[in-house]
Amino acid sequence: MKTTTTPILIVGAGPTGLMMAAQLSRFGVEYIIIDKKKGATIESKALGVQSRTLEIYQQMGIATKAIEQGYPAKAVSFMAKGKKIQEIPLMNIGEGLSPFPYMLILEQSKNETLLEEFLTQQGKSVQWNTELVSFEQSEEKVNAIIQRANGEQEEIVSEWIIAADGASSPIRHQLNIPFEGSTNKQVFWVADLEVEWELSYENLCVCVNRNTFNAFFPMEGERRYRVIGTILTKDQSSPVEITFEKLQEDLAQNLDIPATFSNPAWISTYRVHHRCVDNFRHNRCFLMGDAAHIHSPAGAQGMNTGLQDAYNLAWKLALVCKKQLKPQILDSYNEERLPFAQKLVHTTDRVFENIVSTNPIIRFIRLNIALPLAKYIMSTNTMRTFAYKTVSQIGLTYNGLSLGDTGNSSFGFARSFPQVGDRFPYFILFDEIKQLTYTSFELIQGSSFHFLLFEQEGEDGTLSISVTEYIKALHSKQLFKIHRIPFSTKNEVVYRQLNIETSSIFLIRPDAYIAYKSDDISMVNIEQYLQEILGVC
Repeated sequence: MKTTTTPILIVGAGPTGLMMAAQLSRFGVEYIIIDKKKGATIESKALGVQSRTLEIYQQMGIATKAIEQGYPAKAVSFMAKGKKIQEIPLMNIGEGLSPFPYMLILEQSKNETLLEEFLTQQGKSVQWNTELVSFEQSEEKVNAIIQRANGEQEEIVSEWIIAADGASSPIRHQLNIPFEGSTNKQVFWVADLEVEWELSYENLCVCVNRNTFNAFFPMEGERRYRVIGTILTKDQSSPVEITFEKLQEDLAQNLDIPATFSNPAWISTYRVHHRCVDNFRHNRCFLMGDAAHIHSPAGAQGMNTGLQDAYNLAWKLALVCKKQLKPQILDSYNEERLPFAQKLVHTTDRVFENIVSTNPIIRFIRLNIALPLAKYIMSTNTMRTFAYKTVSQIGLTYNGLSLGDTGNSSFGFARSFPQVGDRFPYFILFDEIKQLTYTSFELIQGSSFHFLLFEQEGEDGTLSISVTEYIKALHSKQLFKIHRIPFSTKNEVVYRQLNIETSSIFLIRPDAYIAYKSDDISMVNIEQYLQEILGVC
């Protein structure tokens, strides 16, 4: 049997596995990625690409291509009993908070194609038709047996193994990891159809009715939608199928809106589960995406969360493999991602239950109270901003966890001023020397840590020189980049946004989160953070 060695074996080439591979490629770390499927997904359920994902795509240089292939959601219309209750504008809802202040409609299959094309450009490829047969872990390595479509087997010896192998994850089963949660009584059906009606074809549409709900997502092509509905069944064990004729009948009975449906491209059914593992790491194995957490499609969070799992782990694992950071940093993957996944599973479960419940009291509240109340709540700028930050995932913070300072904050969402553990905010800066503007995200491009030195008026660059000399003495592997940002009256808004009142230093992680910040510029404190908390080798 042939034996191949690699630092990392990735099992599963859906969006999460492909993102993991893409990020490792950015850091120049070798890997092997396999999938038992013949190729990328064709029938895909996920459609919404959130702002945070587009920011990651921008860092990879593929955001423009993604936007060209999809389109920003203009608005979402909420219908109840055939009447429009509320319409929430979505275009530029996050203006000033992200370079992509909207949700992009781009189906999962196209996201996978973008990521696979990125790998091709890096000289990498997925080994399709290749299945993981078994694996064993030791203190120093992972021994895995894979099998090709022709029955040929090969041993892969790696330092780490990534379980991105979906909701039924063979890796999770082999490790006997509990996947606690529940299965909903309802069954989803999903179809790509042509819809003829009087409503706007540019809007997402959520129709809540007496018995169930339907969601319509506009797609490429004249009058084409991705349509989602539910089937109530008492039997949770047997599969449920739906024909186009049954689908039409269901919509005619429950939609309460005059519409005709035609030309189905495909129809599928699936059950909604709400489950999560209790730890994203098991020795040398890391679980991510659907292998680690699954939930309802409420809020278009699933695919985006899996992509962020990979984005969070990849830089840590890459720098450990390159011996630039100590292995201790890998524990932060579970610490940072598990609480978010648990909260997401719980939240989407509750939302989904309230949407599809057949309980007469909940149904009355859903139709007569919840939507009108939501209309009032969403009329305020504060609530719209909070909702956008939550759904877009730009508000996710790791404040108070081990890679940050020892504050009293707990897991949650970012506050008024950016703190350690928050995503570094998006803003526009002015360079007086070059007489041009640039964004904070352009400043922190690449796969390095970034020291940002904000100098107040009257500073002569001493801060920049001292930090630069220290970093050169500390490390010679280009792990850090240093940016001096002198005071400018045109940047006063930025200083207020960052709550900077005197010369300050920020350290930004490769995933654009704030690792360290201080207005007490002490090389001793910086050294202590880098050596003891970050674990720089």
